[in-house]
Amino acid sequence: MIPIDGLVVCEKYSDYFCQCIGNWKKGLRSITVVTSERDLETIRLCTSHEIEPFVTDVFWKNGAKFNKGASIADAYASREWNDWVLFFDADINPPENWMEQICAKPGHPEIGNLYGAHRVLENGKPIVEGEIVGAFMLFHSSDKNAKFRPIVDAHWSHSGNYDSTFQDRWTKEKRIKFGMKVQHIGQPFQNWCGRGNAEGMKDLWNQRREKKGWRHERINES
Repeated sequence: MIPIDGLVVCEKYSDYFCQCIGNWKKGLRSITVVTSERDLETIRLCTSHEIEPFVTDVFWKNGAKFNKGASIADAYASREWNDWVLFFDADINPPENWMEQICAKPGHPEIGNLYGAHRVLENGKPIVEGEIVGAFMLFHSSDKNAKFRPIVDAHWSHSGNYDSTFQDRWTKEKRIKFGMKVQHIGQPFQNWCGRGNAEGMKDLWNQRREKKGWRHERINES
């Protein structure tokens, strides 16, 4: 087994995270939970598991709808990371033996690679995606690609994009998915603008179609 420290953003997701936290704790050495002061349910969940949450309001700074990347960057900068690091989502439930699965192949994981996992819905149907997404991103803190500061892009208006630009630091040969399947609780691609912000999501997709991409989705940092 290898030492892994986890980092997860849980803002209004305590109802999902409470179903997953037990399995994550079976493999992780520590968990940094990022949330806001107003999310009392997540703070209570952390207290019940003897976790000190990282509390921030940077999600909405500079007019962002939900800047998840900025919250990850701030939380990462708040402590030392000396071994393997796992970014994962609060609505992702791993198998109970997830640690054994990622260490099953001799010599793996290997420093210098970025690792992901295959996502499935609660009914077992696979979520088809070619990228390594923020739901599960494993890397070593000594990797040259983990030396950037901020650790991930902190200038996006919603919870997406930071993971795409993060994985792009590694060449395709260095981006590897474990055979392991992790379960996505609820529906994916719904809450990038904050949980329950359906109008924000509708506007986001309309803008992407109109502008034929997503590079315009930066916040005003002035």
